[in-house]
Amino acid sequence: MKDRSSPYLDLVQKILTGLARIRMEAGAWLDSESEEQERETQVFKIGECLRPFYLASQDSPSVFQQYELPREALYKDTEFFLKQISRTGFFPSPYSSIAGSIDQYTDFAAFVLEFSELLHDFWQDGSARGNRILESNLSTATRALDFLLSPDTCLIDEDGCRWGGTNKSQRMRKTQEIYTDTYFTSVVVLALNRTLNSKVLNLGSARKEEIRKKIRLSGKWIADRFDGQFIAGDENKSNRKLLYTTWGLRALVETHEVQDKATAKKLQPITNAYLDELRRHREFTYEQAYLTVLSEEVDQPLYYEDRSGLGGLLLTLASLRTLSELEHLLEETGYARLLERVFNSVLTLRNPGTGLWYNQQLILSLHSYLTEAFLMLDRQAKGIGTKLEISGYMIRNAVKETLTDETVINTLQQAVYDRLLLLIESTDQGRTIEQGINEFAATAASGTKRRRKRTTSGRVKK
Repeated sequence: MKDRSSPYLDLVQKILTGLARIRMEAGAWLDSESEEQERETQVFKIGECLRPFYLASQDSPSVFQQYELPREALYKDTEFFLKQISRTGFFPSPYSSIAGSIDQYTDFAAFVLEFSELLHDFWQDGSARGNRILESNLSTATRALDFLLSPDTCLIDEDGCRWGGTNKSQRMRKTQEIYTDTYFTSVVVLALNRTLNSKVLNLGSARKEEIRKKIRLSGKWIADRFDGQFIAGDENKSNRKLLYTTWGLRALVETHEVQDKATAKKLQPITNAYLDELRRHREFTYEQAYLTVLSEEVDQPLYYEDRSGLGGLLLTLASLRTLSELEHLLEETGYARLLERVFNSVLTLRNPGTGLWYNQQLILSLHSYLTEAFLMLDRQAKGIGTKLEISGYMIRNAVKETLTDETVINTLQQAVYDRLLLLIESTDQGRTIEQGINEFAATAASGTKRRRKRTTSGRVKK
């Protein structure tokens, strides 16, 4: 990496190096969740692991010209990822709770829709391989968009537009029951918003207007989940977790220009409540969230794991700085200090030895959103001219990482060795001088001095 002046880019570099090392040494994307090595069971995870490399290449091509993952491996895994989607659709193994499930998940489809833009930019090299990737990529992106916009997946009524974890389910009791969710709705809205300028799909004006309408209706539904403290995750506002406010707020911020005035007016109170809630947290640790989904195959609601918490926090906080309407609020609420605290809290969960998250339980999926967050923070720091404050943790962490560098250890070893030699030589010289002084004193001493010593000695005896 050419630019070592940015702490954010330095973190991205370490993530890329750590991910590549795991992939090349294990021959697959294996982490603490990998119970078996068959790549077919890790389709979603493969995409999430590849995304940081494509993000870095698109964001800072002059900085990340080369990284540890060979282009051959990048191509091989990307081709496999696209082929599996064409065969099985948006089945998010290994994250699904149902073995052999046929459910199609909306967050996986949203991921594919965004990921397709990265692939399109990267593989414009005119090669036969690149052309194969681009052809498969167009097919999967089209499939993802059609799935997300389908009436069988998307619910629209007088309350707005929203999505659940899977397509709408016909339950066993033969009555249709919709379970929509703020998280799934938010990630879909973010993906749809980016298709308005998609190079892959090149949508017509009618299709774009359809998407804008759904984004506006979704913004209304998300904003209406706000209860004064949280954006709730469900229809009746009973599921009150920080995760939903994090992603709901980000969706509203990034689609601000598309939203209607009534929704836009709610942005400031939601932002203010979100910052207040973050300030109440002493630290931010990874808490695996479980999202409720309905299945065509199982009567009871299922719990589906989400790994976007840490990266989501940083991405949402960073996105707030993109709106001029929020500048005054951010200044009044001590936003910069809060961002620094959240950033350093996220760093405490990183393993300095591997450059990845975490020390005990390694979950590769986390690094997709974390990489995106660090790249966004780096762009903002350069554009706004802000500087990251150095905390005590960062100093300790820097010392730890410095002392794991073999070059630093060798240099330090030599310096300590040279210093010890000087100390030994100084000690030998000191002993020689001391011995000479003692001998001189003994030779030059007068007999009177010796008698005085004896006399003094005799008085003591009395």
